[in-house]
Amino acid sequence: MKDILKFVVFVAVGLLGFFALAYPTTTGSFNDPPIIQPGDGWLGQTAPPGVVGAGRPHDDAKVIARWDTVPYQEIDNEFEVGLVAFHINQIDRVEFAVEGGEWVSHNQMQYNPRTNVYEYYGILRKQDFSTVGPIEVRAIAYPRAGLPRLLPPLKLFVDPDNTTPFKTRWVSTTGDDSNDGSFEHPLASISQAAINISNDFGSADGGRIFLMPGDYAYGGMSYPNTVTMSDKWLTITPHFPATKEDVRITSNLGSMKTKLIHFKDLTFREGVESSVGVPSAIWLDDCHMIGNGPETKINQWGHWLSSHTWTLGDYITDSEAEQNFHGFMHSKGLIRNTSVHDLASDAYQNGVCVINSTAYNLTKGSTDAHVDVYQITYRLPEELGSVENPNPDINCVFYGNVGVDYRGQGIYFGDGPNDADPWMEVEYDNIALVNNYLNALPATARNNLSNHTLRHCLLWNNTFLGQRFDINMDFGDDYLENISIRGNCFMALRYGDAHTPDLLDGHDVFDNHYVDGLGHFHAITPGEGWTEGDPGFYPNWIIPNVSSILNNRMQPLTPSDLMGRERGLSTAVGAFVGRNK
Repeated sequence: MKDILKFVVFVAVGLLGFFALAYPTTTGSFNDPPIIQPGDGWLGQTAPPGVVGAGRPHDDAKVIARWDTVPYQEIDNEFEVGLVAFHINQIDRVEFAVEGGEWVSHNQMQYNPRTNVYEYYGILRKQDFSTVGPIEVRAIAYPRAGLPRLLPPLKLFVDPDNTTPFKTRWVSTTGDDSNDGSFEHPLASISQAAINISNDFGSADGGRIFLMPGDYAYGGMSYPNTVTMSDKWLTITPHFPATKEDVRITSNLGSMKTKLIHFKDLTFREGVESSVGVPSAIWLDDCHMIGNGPETKINQWGHWLSSHTWTLGDYITDSEAEQNFHGFMHSKGLIRNTSVHDLASDAYQNGVCVINSTAYNLTKGSTDAHVDVYQITYRLPEELGSVENPNPDINCVFYGNVGVDYRGQGIYFGDGPNDADPWMEVEYDNIALVNNYLNALPATARNNLSNHTLRHCLLWNNTFLGQRFDINMDFGDDYLENISIRGNCFMALRYGDAHTPDLLDGHDVFDNHYVDGLGHFHAITPGEGWTEGDPGFYPNWIIPNVSSILNNRMQPLTPSDLMGRERGLSTAVGAFVGRNK
């Protein structure tokens, strides 16, 4: 995805010679990721740890951490289990354990080849398990001082001796649902293939539905049919040598009444719905979602995944969405290595974890849309609360992303349309915006943190160009707590009308650069080690030149820049290290 990201930025921003930049493997000294050995099973819940380093600054700030591993997968010989974690006092270590085994730790972010992300991870080995079945991985992220975070358990599956049967069915546009679903006698519908696997094997766990070239409908499972599932994805994918260009989901007949649906290498011309009345999850993996133009909606809501909540999470990896009103919306799971473009509205709205993703060509056209690259409003996934029952611990991560060629807001955190009662506005706790590059079209809107309360917010090594970045809590300076703004390149940083110019005094603000300095109304240059003026990019507003004022300014907060290039012991301000580093 990093190579795709380089290409997208090259095309959208028009960089001459950008590919001359190396993309080396990091050569720094790291501890090897630990092997996570299984125990005899968990005996109960793991208690969340208490405060570490009580009495030190920011000891009330809780770690921001999210799994970067899609659950319900069957592990292969060596399976890297990873997560991203941040804290204003930085992370001391992340501890992992599986099935009640010994806790082991990883103390540095390191490149995970399974995810293409610099993160904390450990390794599960298939050979270390003795029985077939579901397994549960637990993890705790510890800060150097503050509140650790116990992550929700990660459910996976292991079959050490390869004893589970192959559960396969074939579907063809020329098939018949009275057939047996073999390659020679394929079925006609995806839903019937799922029913057959469930009925014939007692469960559709780990099943595979192979689609012949053609256009298909999703869902439409009639009463009283259902699909028994519990522990592993049911995968729907083209039959080789067909590719995603050959196999398309073009209509939606309703839900599948299926718990775990994994779409692999498919093209979608229509959105899909969750399983009504069934706790369900979906995984879009290397899929291509194509609408009918940015000013149209592929369904009533314009969402690729319906507005019904996927109660067990939605996971979108290595996928692309284009030519629709919205991008990927309301994800309570994981969005990683994705691209969204040619939209009229938001690219990533209310996604709790967005990593290594790219958005471009976002313009509302003749619609009344409000364009944002990344927006969080009170309309959050269920686990994060609602306007009626706000939960401030949103624990969201926006890490390693690119937004270019957009006419709207890059970052927007605020309330929704419920302005009648301002006290119902959401409080935001625990937000990490790290290693992102956002460059708006000229004379467009601003980035805006605008809500009731903001606690424990990290802005680290971002580059925000083309528009101002505003901080605007409705009730003033005292509603900011545990704010860390380090190593960013801002066009300008401004405060809102409810604030004073000193709103960031006493907060963790260091080593930022302000292109326009004080050239805007309410613009400020807070903290220590700041600079202003021409940042010296090479070329066209992205990479610091060898003589750039951004270079060699700070100790690294992450091991790599946005392109995966090593930061070294002294690194540049912004999302990218300097040219020829």
